[in-house]
Amino acid sequence: MFVLVAGAAATLPTPAPHTRPQIRANKEAAHAARAAAAAARPLLIEMLNSSEMRQGLEKCCPHLASMSSEHLLDQIGHEIGAAELVHNFKSSPKANSTDQPHNFENLPLVEKLDWLPNLYQAQLLSGVPITDQQNIEDAAEVAIFGLPSFQQFPLSWTEAADRFPYVALNWAGVDAGNPGFGDVCVVFNNNAVQSSVQVAALDTGIWEMMCNHTSTNRSWEMPINCSVPLPVTGTFEHFEHALLASFGFWGNGTSPIQEALRFLSRGPLSGKPYLQAANISSDSMIRYLETDIIANVRFSQGVKFIVGTFGSLFGTDLGRQLQVWCASRGWALVWAFGPVGEGWDLPPSQMNKRMIDPSLSHLVNSTLSDKSVWEHQWLAAAHIRAHKKVISEQHIQEWWAVATRSQTHLAPITATACADHDRCIGTTVLSSHADCVCYHH
Repeated sequence: MFVLVAGAAATLPTPAPHTRPQIRANKEAAHAARAAAAAARPLLIEMLNSSEMRQGLEKCCPHLASMSSEHLLDQIGHEIGAAELVHNFKSSPKANSTDQPHNFENLPLVEKLDWLPNLYQAQLLSGVPITDQQNIEDAAEVAIFGLPSFQQFPLSWTEAADRFPYVALNWAGVDAGNPGFGDVCVVFNNNAVQSSVQVAALDTGIWEMMCNHTSTNRSWEMPINCSVPLPVTGTFEHFEHALLASFGFWGNGTSPIQEALRFLSRGPLSGKPYLQAANISSDSMIRYLETDIIANVRFSQGVKFIVGTFGSLFGTDLGRQLQVWCASRGWALVWAFGPVGEGWDLPPSQMNKRMIDPSLSHLVNSTLSDKSVWEHQWLAAAHIRAHKKVISEQHIQEWWAVATRSQTHLAPITATACADHDRCIGTTVLSSHADCVCYHH
C-alpha cells in the first residue's frame, strides 16, 4: 500500500510493521532488561520494606501497608502491564506557538494512514524534507533505544521507518491520556504491542535536555536528580530497574521513597474510586514511565480506542472529523473533560472525567446513551464558538454538565477489573457497581 505525500505527486510505501533495526533493538533491550531488573528487584523490595515507606503507606494507602513488599511489587507489575499505553497528538495542523512553527502530526494527516506515524514520517508525509536532524529525539532513539544513526540527509523514507512514536504509561489514569502533547489520545491494545514496548525510567526528552545536555533549551526546568544513572530500558515483564530509577530521578526535591508514595497515591493501587482520585498537577503528570512501542503500529491490530479532549474539540469541525475517523475504524470514542488549556503549566485538577461518545456507543455494551441531548448541546456549543473568540472554562463546564448527563461514564481499566483486556475499554463509574464496558466483538 502507498500513501500520497502532501503537496506533491509522490507516493510513499506503507512501512513494515517491524523493520530489521527495530526487531534487533527490541531483542537486545529485552536481553539487557532481564539482568537489570533482577539486580534492581531486591533494592525495590528493601525500599518498600523501609519504616518510612510503611508509615507513608499507612497515610496514603492503608490497604497496602499490611501487604508484603514482594506481593506489593508483584501487584505493581500486574498494574503496569494493564495500564493504558497512550500517545497524544494535536488535532489541528496549525501550530500554536512560535517555537514550534509546524505541527506535522495532526488529525487530517493521521486519519489517512493505516499506522501511527513517528515524527519523521509525519514531517515527510507533510511534504517537508528533513535535511539535518540533530535533535533530542534522535539522540535518545540512538543512545537509549538502540536504533542506528541516520546515514544520510535529506532523510530517506526507509530510515525514517526505523524510528517510533512516543508513548506514555498512563499509570495515574489521567482522563485525557498525556494531554500536554495534544488533544487526541490513541490508546493501544497492550497485548498486541507488548513485545515491542521498551520502558524508560522517565521522559527521555527531558533526560536529554536536563541531564545529557543534548539541547541548549532550558525552558523545561525540572527537579530531576541527574546523578541517578539512566538504566537500560525495561519491558513489561522486566521493569524493576526502570521503576527504581524513576523514583530516584524524580525524588530530587523530596526523596525516592516520597516519590514512590506519590506514585502509589494516584493510580490503580491507591484504593480510591476513580471519581475520588487525588488532584494531579502538570508537574506530576510529566513523571510517567515512557513506554515506547518500537514499531510501525498498525491501527487495525494495535489501537483499542481513542480519547478526545472535550474542551478543545466538542462542537468543532475537528471534533466531527474525530467521530468520523473512529466510526470508519470501528473504534469507541471516549471524551475526557481533561485540562482546560494547553501545555504543561496548568493548575492541579482531578482529570478523572470520561464518557463514551453516544454516536459510537453501539460498538460497546454501554448502558446509558442519549444521542439527542448530546447532539443538541453539540450544536449549541458550535454556535457559541462561531460567535466568541474566547471560550471560557465556564462554557466548557456547562456543556459537559448538560451533554454528559445521560451518558456512560468510565474509569480506566485495571489489572483486576475485567477478564478480557483486549475487548474492554474501562469500567462504569456512576452505576451501583463497576461494570466492564467492552466491544461486542
